[in-house]
Amino acid sequence: MRNDSAAMLATVALVGLAALLLAFFDTGTCVVPDAEGFTTCQDIADQRTWAAVILGAVVVIGFSVSIIRRKKR
Repeated sequence: MRNDSAAMLATVALVGLAALLLAFFDTGTCVVPDAEGFTTCQDIADQRTWAAVILGAVVVIGFSVSIIRRKKR
C-alpha cells in the first residue's frame, strides 16, 4: 500500500465537513451576549459557510489529485 497524502488530507477534510454539516446552527435561536468583542450570530453563520466551502474544495482537490496521480502510474 502506497502513502497517498492527498487522499488522506481529503478524507480528513470530508470528515470535518460532515461534522460541520451535522452540527446544525440556527441564527434565529442563537443567543450571543451583548458584550463588546463578541461576534454576532450572522457572523458565526457566515464563518461556518466559508469553512464548509473551503473544506469542500479541499475534498474535491485532494481526491482529484489522488485520482490523477493514480491514473498516471
